[in-house]
Amino acid sequence: MAAALGLSLSTYSRRKDKPDFPTFAELRRIAARFGVDETIVLVDFGYVDVATLNDELRQRYTAYRNAIDVIISMRTTPNPSGDGESESLSGSSS
Repeated sequence: MAAALGLSLSTYSRRKDKPDFPTFAELRRIAARFGVDETIVLVDFGYVDVATLNDELRQRYTAYRNAIDVIISMRTTPNPSGDGESESLSGSSS
C-alpha cells in the first residue's frame, strides 16, 4: 500500500491508523494502482454519498434524455425551404 501511494514505509506506518487516512487524493491513487473503480472506493470510505451519487446520475440522465429529444426533433423538423419535405441531420432531403 505504501508503494501504491508513493510513501515510505515509516510514513505509511505512522499514518495508516489516523482518522484522516487515506485522503481523497490517496484513495484515487489506490484505485488507479489496483485497477478498482474510483467511485466504489470513494463510496466505501465515505467520501461520496450513495444518495448524492444517485441524484447526480439522475440529473445527468435527464440532461442526456433532453439532448436526445432535441436531436430527434431536429430529425423531424420541416425543411425551412417550405417544400414539404423533412430535413435530415446531414442536410439532405428525406
